[in-house]
Parts: sequence; C-alpha cells; structure tokens
Amino acid sequence: MNSNPDGTFFFDQLSAGRYQVRVDTNGATFVRSIRQAGHDVPADGMLVGDTELEPLEIVISAGSATVQGSVELPGANLDEGVDVAFPREAGGSLVLQREMFAVLPKAFRQRNETPATALNSAVTANRFTEVHAEGMPAGDYLVFAWLGDFGVAKDLPYNTPEFLKRFGWAGEGISIGESETRRLTIRNALPWDAFGLN
Repeated sequence: MNSNPDGTFFFDQLSAGRYQVRVDTNGATFVRSIRQAGHDVPADGMLVGDTELEPLEIVISAGSATVQGSVELPGANLDEGVDVAFPREAGGSLVLQREMFAVLPKAFRQRNETPATALNSAVTANRFTEVHAEGMPAGDYLVFAWLGDFGVAKDLPYNTPEFLKRFGWAGEGISIGESETRRLTIRNALPWDAFGLN
C-alpha cells in the first residue's frame, strides 16, 4: 500500500478478483463505514475487474462509551491472569474491538501477600479483577474471557459457526450506546480447547 500526506492511499497493480477490506485500529477507534460509489462494500468483499475502480471511502471514528465491571471466576487457577476480548458485531460478523489482560486487584498486591494467599483471597471474595474499558464504540458485543496461559484473542476463531456453536455459551452479550457507561460481570471462561479450532 502507498499513502499520501493527505491521508489518502492507493494500491498498485491489483489483480482482478474479490478482496476483503479490513482496517486494523488501535482499539480506541473503529471503522464507522466503508463505502464505494455511494454504497457499502459488501460483506463478501470488493470486486476488482478490468475497469477503473471508484475510490473507497473509509470513515474512522473514536468510541465514546465505557464498560466497567469485573471478572468473577471463583475456584479457577488464576496465577496466569485472565484475558478479556471484546468482539463487536459489524456488517454481519464479529470484529475484535479490544483485548485486555486482567491482573490481580491492586488491593491484593499492596498487602504484600504471597501469590497463593492473594489468589485465595480473590477467589474467596468472588472477584478476580476489575474490567475498565474507555473509548468503546457503540454496538452489540459478545465478550469472552479465558485464563491467560491458554492463548491470545487473535488465535480465537470467534467468527466461525463452529466456534459459536461450541463455545458461544461462554460469551457475555452486551449492547452499548453512544457515550454510555455499562456494567458487565463475566462469570464464564473459555476452555483451553477453544483455541484449537484454527
């Protein structure tokens, strides 16, 4: 890809065929729309032929919502921490909006307890860690958590029918409005074999 100082970009010598348009953002921004010739780019991709293409128009916005809550996994072995992924529904599929790594609550770290004591205290309190995500786009989410040593979000095939059929039960569905603060409690964790479907 080649880019210009004004923010426009272009690709040289694209072969004819169908192309998926994917924009990676930093989690605090999101793709509001991808349009070409006044129409949304189809979910199955953009068709490139022999004629000159109309320019793509990609609109990126900053999110304004906040998610606050906790991960409550009493009885789990939490010494590797917990990962939380926020896939958001967009264009008929799920896109990973943000991934967060949850650590032991500050209160337990400040007590200078041994890890085992801190973990037992956290489990007894029925609360492992708080989740706080600012700058989230409005939309519908299916939030997943898992023990930190199982894998990372990019290795989860969360957008496939097989994954959702087998592991959809572990997702926490929430809808977030613009500039809204939503509470979320995560009480299920994905098992290790959720990462073996790729």
